[in-house]
Amino acid sequence: DGSPSRQAGRVDLDAVESLGVEWGEFDVEAMIALNPDLLVTTFYALGETPETTSLWYVPDEVLATVSERVPTAAFLAQDRGYDEIINDYATLAEALGADLSSPENTAAKAAFEQASADLTAAIKGNPGVSVMVMAAGADTVYIANPLISADIIFFTKLGMDVQAIADPAEFWEALSWEQIGKYPVDVILNDTRLQSLQPDQMAADHPTWNELPAVKAEQVGPWHAESTYSYLDYAEVLEELVPIFTNADPNVVA
Repeated sequence: DGSPSRQAGRVDLDAVESLGVEWGEFDVEAMIALNPDLLVTTFYALGETPETTSLWYVPDEVLATVSERVPTAAFLAQDRGYDEIINDYATLAEALGADLSSPENTAAKAAFEQASADLTAAIKGNPGVSVMVMAAGADTVYIANPLISADIIFFTKLGMDVQAIADPAEFWEALSWEQIGKYPVDVILNDTRLQSLQPDQMAADHPTWNELPAVKAEQVGPWHAESTYSYLDYAEVLEELVPIFTNADPNVVA
């Protein structure tokens, strides 16, 4: 609809230059012209050396050129909780001159802590709610691994009972639409990113979606995968989940 996605956070899109829109696009010449002081990104697995570690959204074929031109700060974005990554970004911001004790930043962290407490209370106050976190494409459904995905690791820290997948070493378990009922749960959290199918699309195009217990019970909520690593933004993500877990029926699946 023309509005920024949650992945854009609070960035003023009119004040920044895009170096690529789709995965694999990265305009190296435009980056050099910007003369950046620092590249800040994430990574998902270490390479043989820091210089050969694949960086999020920097294609491997231009990695050497980018690394030669601009210093890089990159944070591990899986295998640990979202709260840890947010803290890393706060630490970097402070090193670059941000005042973490300012009223705005203090309030943002307080909002995050309150939202974490609110979601914890909602989960503990309504025990027994089972959850599956997923993303969907036209032919395949992807079930997220709660042992690897950083935000789901954080959800489990708060007490959420998230369905495991068959291979604990994989980020996703890929299922066909005919297999989507493999893991019956009380609540489904569905990927809200633009590349993923949304509930109305799945209801129209995939009858097996409509047969899921959580869908029949209307217990489907948002999973804002790849939200910004920000206390303020992530407080909103957590608060959006509070009423879902406060009101969920934990007996949808026996």
